[in-house]
Amino acid sequence: METLKMSMRKGCVRSLLGSLAAAFLLAASPGFAAVQYPKVQVASVPGDPGASQLSGDLFAVGSYTSLLLNDTETVVLDGPFESFFLAAETLTEFVPGLLWRYVDGGQLCIGASCAGDMTAGELLTGDIFRSLTVVNRGGGVVEFRGLVDFTGGSLVAGVDRGRIEGFLYNVPNDFSGDFRLAGFVARIGPVNAIPLPSAAWLLIGALPLVARIRKV
Repeated sequence: METLKMSMRKGCVRSLLGSLAAAFLLAASPGFAAVQYPKVQVASVPGDPGASQLSGDLFAVGSYTSLLLNDTETVVLDGPFESFFLAAETLTEFVPGLLWRYVDGGQLCIGASCAGDMTAGELLTGDIFRSLTVVNRGGGVVEFRGLVDFTGGSLVAGVDRGRIEGFLYNVPNDFSGDFRLAGFVARIGPVNAIPLPSAAWLLIGALPLVARIRKV
């Protein structure tokens, strides 16, 4: 009986510690703010496969859609977009239903060659350092973030390390299971502001400027 009580107390302590850790992560989550400028934005746009998970491995295919220079200036690409690929391996649950990590890291790639070789992206290649952390935000939305060691590409020439932070949406309640066709958006930085893609236009300040800039 005493052993059972002790086991129950230990279980309660573990549960409490897990809940406190999860609450801290949720409260302290920086969203996109921790990714330094300049930073690229990638996302699943119509026609992209989006994100899927199979046997604990995540794979996302989308597009490089814009370059954020600072708080007020964004270079928006008109397309056709360069491809973006993300692969993360070995999902492990740390707090049931709330916190997971892809403990074997993964790779990022931006460029036309990524489909054939994720180490050959002309614009960006990188390795996810140690792990990619995932936090359940509820309503089919999860946040992911991690450190990236840049390994090549013109967007990160001279930059050794950065971050990726983003969101998956329309994912099932049980994130630990398999799913496919989820949408995503993410930002990666810091990168170089130059070179800029030729099919781009500059968004400065408020959204009403969009129509006028498009006419230039």
